[in-house]
Amino acid sequence: SREAHIDFSGFPAKDFSGNWNKLSFKPAKIDKNIVLDGSFNQAFQIVLASEGGFANHRADRGGATIYGIASKSNPKEYDMIMHQLARGDKEGAMQTTMSVYKTKYWDQVSGIDKMSPSARLVAFDAAINHGVGFTNKMVKLTGADADAMIDYRSQKYASIIERDASQAVFEK
Repeated sequence: SREAHIDFSGFPAKDFSGNWNKLSFKPAKIDKNIVLDGSFNQAFQIVLASEGGFANHRADRGGATIYGIASKSNPKEYDMIMHQLARGDKEGAMQTTMSVYKTKYWDQVSGIDKMSPSARLVAFDAAINHGVGFTNKMVKLTGADADAMIDYRSQKYASIIERDASQAVFEK
């Protein structure tokens, strides 16, 4: 299976830990020449760099988010992370975030461990943004080909924006 070209040129070419709340773990370096290893840990760091810290965009249907954990789809986990941060427990908040991403998204994508590294990243990000049901359907329809999944997601975004132009701010 050939690897898709994923352009990371929009990411900083340095450690991104300083870009969101100075978390105390060692993040991967994200640059346009990153070599994907297919691991959950690397995918988590890449997705987290994209999701950022706290956001409460008025057009976001998921409500307020912390590290990409949406208050509407994961209310208990969102509250737990916010309480951990309020107590100054950034490490605990990051561990909770990592656990949510692993158990509710990564582990729920059918066949993720059999995919190419780039396909794993695309599928993982899709599960977070579009849900596991959508992602498993996409994986099946595309044969887990990273390029085909990117095209499928692009069509999904176009469809969402066609129905509601306010969602264009979230187009990836």
